[in-house]
Amino acid sequence: MSVWFVLLVEKILSSEASCTFPQLQPAKNMSETRLKQLRIKTGVLKRCCKELISYQKEAEQIQEKIKKMQDEGQEVYYIKKQDLLLQETQNVIPDCQKRFNSAFQDLKTLVDEDKSLEESEEYQAASASLQDTSSHVTA
Repeated sequence: MSVWFVLLVEKILSSEASCTFPQLQPAKNMSETRLKQLRIKTGVLKRCCKELISYQKEAEQIQEKIKKMQDEGQEVYYIKKQDLLLQETQNVIPDCQKRFNSAFQDLKTLVDEDKSLEESEEYQAASASLQDTSSHVTA
């Protein structure tokens, strides 16, 4: 072995001994863990809902644009390009809907499980999000 390699290994080993890692603090109690889960799942639900609505609006806008292009007698090439764009958007919607339904069900289960947190603002926000987004849930 080369001298440089030995010196490098010795340096690494000596620095490892002096290296300190911060201790991970366990959650103080179960309610903090539940509150954190509520915050995370509420955020996921809101994001999935916004994404779903965005894709649905985009599909509607593209359909309107295609209709307008057809009415104006635009070239078939450009209409087909818009139609491909519409197909791509419509292909994404079922996956978004599936993720949204899953996020909704996860949050609903968490809210229904633990009624002891009803006083917390995280619980209130989760309940409000469930009510606001319930119209977008599909079977």
